[in-house]
Amino acid sequence: MRPNSLHAADIAHFVHQQTDLADHHAHGAVLMARGEGVRVWDTEGREYIEAMAGLWCASLGFSEKRLADAADQLLLRRLAALVVVVPDQLYRRVIRLAA
Repeated sequence: MRPNSLHAADIAHFVHQQTDLADHHAHGAVLMARGEGVRVWDTEGREYIEAMAGLWCASLGFSEKRLADAADQLLLRRLAALVVVVPDQLYRRVIRLAA
């Protein structure tokens, strides 16, 4: 693992709920890179059937075009909408600012 990788930053600065912290520090977490419907892919390209996020935030699946189109229309009309995107660069900037 590269010292400046997303995985290294995750181990150093993020605590995942319901995680064995010693194991997380030693091995890191599985980081999801994308999702489509009920399937997600990690940063290594492995595919999974997602069975937990729907309990909290993705009950209609991932990359649902109807939802993306509706959100796009809301944003274009400047209606209130919450969009949370934390790309790798922003994640690293937040870590630098917090240090």
